[in-house]
Amino acid sequence: MVHIAAFYTVPKLGTIGDLNAKIGQEEIYRPVTGKYSLHTLSNDSGTRFINFACSKNMVVAGTLFNHKDLHKMTWRSPDGQTFSQIDHLLIDARHVSNVMDVRTFRGTNIDSDHYLLISKMRSQISNAGKMYGSYARKFNSEKLKSPEISSAYREKQNKYLTRHAVDNDNDDDVNEVWTHLKNAITQTAGTILDRIEGVTYKDWFDAEREQATISKNNACKRMQQRNHTRKAVEEYRTARSEGKRVHKQKKKIFIERGLELEHFRSNNESKSLYQK
Repeated sequence: MVHIAAFYTVPKLGTIGDLNAKIGQEEIYRPVTGKYSLHTLSNDSGTRFINFACSKNMVVAGTLFNHKDLHKMTWRSPDGQTFSQIDHLLIDARHVSNVMDVRTFRGTNIDSDHYLLISKMRSQISNAGKMYGSYARKFNSEKLKSPEISSAYREKQNKYLTRHAVDNDNDDDVNEVWTHLKNAITQTAGTILDRIEGVTYKDWFDAEREQATISKNNACKRMQQRNHTRKAVEEYRTARSEGKRVHKQKKKIFIERGLELEHFRSNNESKSLYQK
């Protein structure tokens, strides 16, 4: 059997993942594979993988595009000197024209001996459901908890409704009555309560965590540029350990703030709970 360490399935389209299969450039397999594989000959897992693709009427899309060998490599051995193309994208033969490109990105640091494999695909997606317009910000109803503001709100709204009642004694149109009532509420709220600004969520990933990640990624790039020399590897391991330490510490602090959420939940303060 072909060993599948990890894979991701696109419904009705195909599968992408670490298949541990070296695909060769043999012409006999050409209907299923392309001619731009990193390897010349297929290994046993590669042959089984090709047979599986053939039985399912699928194509190995990663071998269809002519890239530099550097962009075909998907796995690096621990010594940093041996490279293989063992991560593949299987696509249904009917949809192979939707695949625009498949290649690896060595510069993306994913803390793995595998490189990130990305495919560029096109698809016809309907945009009939798109809606355009600005989002109406909510009124700050929390201010009504203050007795002074609540009293000012009622007084101003009563003045507005009284003035409208005097000016329109014979107003029997229900639509106009509703319009004036709505205006009384919105205009009074806009003057007294103001509107709530957009909510800014405080995630655990802040500037300090970002800087730690940048340092780790820069160390990874230097390691690749220096062909995994001992000094470069040690620098990367140190930067990676420091990044993990910072992330773990900050994330722990962020999770501990969940006690505040538990307080709101236990006191049935639903509004504050969902806002947080």
